[in-house]
Amino acid sequence: HANTLDPTNGKFNLRELFHQAEFLVFHVIASVVFPFYLIWLFSLYGLFAFVVLLAIQLGLFVVDLVAILASKVIGAGPKLLAPFVFLPGYTLFQSYIARFIRLFSYAEEWFFFSSEHDTYVPKRVRLERKW
Repeated sequence: HANTLDPTNGKFNLRELFHQAEFLVFHVIASVVFPFYLIWLFSLYGLFAFVVLLAIQLGLFVVDLVAILASKVIGAGPKLLAPFVFLPGYTLFQSYIARFIRLFSYAEEWFFFSSEHDTYVPKRVRLERKW
């Protein structure tokens, strides 16, 4: 990936640069900052932080609902009610559980290099990769 992010390299790809920046901001940084945000929120607002988190969750629910409705309008999804049934659990899971799972995975990779010994990646690929 380093070649595609280096503007002086012939393999530089602006779309890949934007993709990596988006991933860094909205996944990595957001996952790292989230526990500190929760600590700050509860230290500043006390139990009222639950109300703030509920309001944020309702906003995220509406955004996810609009996304599902848009996919139904353009015909991108099956004409079933399943997405609407799972929507409340999906937004809660993505907000509070998946974010901590991602944080754990990032930390595991950064500090313990877990993918270096991951059997999911074929051995010949692991041996080629520069760790």
